[in-house]
Amino acid sequence: MSADVTVVIPTRDRLPLLAQTLHTVLGQRGVTLEVVVVDEGSTDGTAAWVQGRDDPRVRCLTADRPRGLPAARNAGLAEARAPWVAFVDDDDLWAPDKLARQLAAAERADAAWSYGAGLDIGPAGRLVRVNPVAAGEWRQLPWRNVVPGGGSNVVVRRDVLRELDGFDPSLPAAEDWDLWIRLARGGAPGLVADPVVAYRFHGGNMSRGVARMLQGVDVLDVRHRDLRDGAPLDREDLYRWVGNGALRAGDRAAARRLAWRARRAGHPGAGRRVARTLVPLPARVATEEPRSRLGRAWVRPSPPWPDGSDGWVRAALAVTP
Repeated sequence: MSADVTVVIPTRDRLPLLAQTLHTVLGQRGVTLEVVVVDEGSTDGTAAWVQGRDDPRVRCLTADRPRGLPAARNAGLAEARAPWVAFVDDDDLWAPDKLARQLAAAERADAAWSYGAGLDIGPAGRLVRVNPVAAGEWRQLPWRNVVPGGGSNVVVRRDVLRELDGFDPSLPAAEDWDLWIRLARGGAPGLVADPVVAYRFHGGNMSRGVARMLQGVDVLDVRHRDLRDGAPLDREDLYRWVGNGALRAGDRAAARRLAWRARRAGHPGAGRRVARTLVPLPARVATEEPRSRLGRAWVRPSPPWPDGSDGWVRAALAVTP
């Protein structure tokens, strides 16, 4: 039976996280799929573990050295056989009906791409934030990235992805946002209102660095300015998201630099909001439920889990290689 969706998973030296991600991918209901794991020079036995799985849906591409996330995703895209392609980073998690619901949403909207709401979670599984989606919000993509979960959310028709040449490997970061902007030029996405992806905050997924992220955004600011009638990007959400991500990863120095950059860029309000998160709290406060009075004053308590979401997240976090 031919697959409905090709799932591309770039990875490098994060086998325990990959095992949890792959668990949620192979547990997808209502679709047939193939999985292409792109191993970027791992030294922890990742390729052997993937190749040793007794599952004909999974195959592994290997590279001798890291080529970067955009190039790894494009390598998986080149191997895709299914009419739809989805990407997931090796540390993020999917709801069990993610792909089926997104394909149905794309069909209803006669759309070439689809995304849904998302969750931000800490490394221990604490729910940090629920990121909803709204009809028409995709039109804001030239100004701000409204797609939750980075590159782990969107499902796209393979032929459209190839026409757009996939992800831009010349960008130091923000290559997923760049692709979403280019997809939006072609029309509206299909939307799923419920959370379909859980994005994990931890030190490893901030390793690309705040500086590289902002360099990538600077490129997008110029590249897509025609879609904004010459207006600059709205960086307030960006500064808050990247600054809080750096803080949760324990990199307060990077978060402070981000606050100063926000002020220099002419966004004093954004700078103040980021700066208010930079109180020198114990590292655990950033990633666990705050216990002290000081922690509760500076870190929002966990919101309630959307119906059923805690089940699939916790089940995945219990998986080991």
